[in-house]
Amino acid sequence: MAVEFKPVVLHGRSRDSEGVLVFGGQQLMAVLARLSSIHGAQEGQWFIEATFSEIPTPVDRVFADLDAAEAWARGVEH
Repeated sequence: MAVEFKPVVLHGRSRDSEGVLVFGGQQLMAVLARLSSIHGAQEGQWFIEATFSEIPTPVDRVFADLDAAEAWARGVEH
């Protein structure tokens, strides 16, 4: 399955405004937000804001980088 990331700006009260939409093929799988400095040691990591349908979400909901997020997305069965 091809995994694609589309950059987006997230609207909200948080400083975590950098985001990506995660597509598996033509289907939207998840919305990720890049954690800002308010998250201390997790700054720069990617947090799962939302998943769709029956997609399993990792327990901690945080990826070190987009490569780790891509590995997760590739491992999700449709």
